[in-house]
Amino acid sequence: MLGDLKDDSGTPRGNGDASLSRYGESLTPNLHALARTYALADNFYASDADLDIARASATAGEATLFQQMVAAAGAARSPMNDRGADPEDYGRAGYLFNALARAGLSFRDYGGLLQLSGYDGSRYHLDVPALAALNGNVDLDYGSANPKTGQVAYADQFATDMQRYVQSDQIPSFTYVRLPTGPDSASMAVGDRALGKIVDFISHTPHWSSTVIFIVPEGLEPSAVDHVNLLRSYALVVSPLSRRGYVGDEHLSAASVVKTEEEIFGLPPLTLADLLASDMSDFFTNAPAPETYQVR
Repeated sequence: MLGDLKDDSGTPRGNGDASLSRYGESLTPNLHALARTYALADNFYASDADLDIARASATAGEATLFQQMVAAAGAARSPMNDRGADPEDYGRAGYLFNALARAGLSFRDYGGLLQLSGYDGSRYHLDVPALAALNGNVDLDYGSANPKTGQVAYADQFATDMQRYVQSDQIPSFTYVRLPTGPDSASMAVGDRALGKIVDFISHTPHWSSTVIFIVPEGLEPSAVDHVNLLRSYALVVSPLSRRGYVGDEHLSAASVVKTEEEIFGLPPLTLADLLASDMSDFFTNAPAPETYQVR
């Protein structure tokens, strides 16, 4: 991803290798446009090669020891799974959702922490409770993790649900959106369109000038290659307050995103990982430039 990124003059941007790019700008025009316009973390690393461990790090700073140990068990835990969303997987301080609830801040969840044991992509077969903090804060029509419904449908449902909060001037302080995509080119292109639609919608709300969107891949494809490190990924900071065209080379990870979110809201760290991580303060400026984004 983004190995072929260039600025408006055609000069390569970031430490990429175009020969390794699998999903170029013709397939992911929105991702490329956002990376070109806003701030790009070019030295960003996935927390773990295991997707479920990496996903836990994005919502809690780092995966618990229990999650790390049982992830390797895989199908041996059947009918339980190793997705990291069951009650026994919870960390001592919980997730960002718990921290926000403790601070009295509003939030909305679209697909996060809902891959409970027994979920097959369409319905739940086991009576496994979801995180209590999510009660009343989840769009149940969004779906949890079923790409068969189509990524654009996810984006449309997000806009439909969020529009109610926009109209009532009650935008949640924090919103988590999980946008599942497949590894094939067709799915990646549709997912890119969905991403563009979500950013387009948010940028046309009255709250855009004080909003930041962190765009981070959930994990790595098993066949992914990189000329720097196999765990190297990327992150985008899309906001009227982000430094335009900035390419940051700070050593960062998902814990850095969690730490930055905690700093924005004045929340204490959830784990040692986000406590010690570098934050992303260098990606921001003090003067907002709130022009809107148009989906490609």
